Amino acid sequence: MTVTVKTKTKRRAAFFLASLFLLLMFFKNATVAASAIADGLRLCATTLIPSLFPLMVASELLVLSGAVERLGRFLSRPCRTLFGLSGDAFCAVLLGMLCGFPIGTRCAVSLYRDGRINEEDLSRVLAFSNHPSSAFLLSTVGLSLFGSFRIGLLLYLSTLLSSLLLQIFFHLLRWDKRKKAGTRKARTLPPLSSEPPSFASALSAAVSSSALSLLSICAFVIFFSALVESLTHLCAGLSLSPAATALLFGIFELTGGVSHAALCPARIAPYLCAFSVGWAGLSVHFQLLYLTSDTSFSKSKYFFTKLAQGALNIPIFALLLWTFGKT
Repeated sequence: MTVTVKTKTKRRAAFFLASLFLLLMFFKNATVAASAIADGLRLCATTLIPSLFPLMVASELLVLSGAVERLGRFLSRPCRTLFGLSGDAFCAVLLGMLCGFPIGTRCAVSLYRDGRINEEDLSRVLAFSNHPSSAFLLSTVGLSLFGSFRIGLLLYLSTLLSSLLLQIFFHLLRWDKRKKAGTRKARTLPPLSSEPPSFASALSAAVSSSALSLLSICAFVIFFSALVESLTHLCAGLSLSPAATALLFGIFELTGGVSHAALCPARIAPYLCAFSVGWAGLSVHFQLLYLTSDTSFSKSKYFFTKLAQGALNIPIFALLLWTFGKT
């Protein structure tokens, strides 16, 4: 009981200090934060909403139409063998890999609410489907920041490979533990859902839920825009090295992390970027926590897995860069 009380006291103290730090930082840099909020609003209006909203609606329609669960039945056996995931769960992983966050997350949550995947599958899908989109890595990072389509492509491939390798590793680890405990059981496929809703009602539900989710995502983007810019103003007086600055901002927000990484010396810039891409940033993670607020997945395992992916992304990217050349 004493340990529990002390732990709660420490958490309250850390919560208070973090809140006080944010309040003082935003108060001191009010003009900088206001400018960043305006930039965040423009980003949401010109890039985020146009690119994400139609994909979110379409992915929701795929789940409601029953297409995901039918594809999941086809993929069930190989996915269970390789990754320890059901076919339905791996469909959410594929959507996350192809379309980026939050498409895979929304698909996984929808499948979980419909009873198509269990809590164990949900926890693993959330960790392995939460990636930057291919368009972001190829265009924004590769072409705009590094002037190289190949760098963007290799970053995208390294992110996919690190995710798949970690899935296989954790599956083998869990499989070995179950084998030793003698508790490994075969899972049966759940029955197919009844007749799907009409297209009109499904479209109405998909548009409404996507709009609400996107509104909260934009709110996180705007807040972290203000946070990152305020930190930039604060760090300007600390004389941090470019690499340390890139790592600091990569922890908080993906776009700021890769932007600062691109300003580092050429010999380390893409590797810092690889870490930021694999980790994805606290802004994305808090968006995921909002979308999964009514679920009970393991948050500690999720953050550990994303940190591991950020670290694993570096050697995989280095190997791909060495194999396929730097130009």
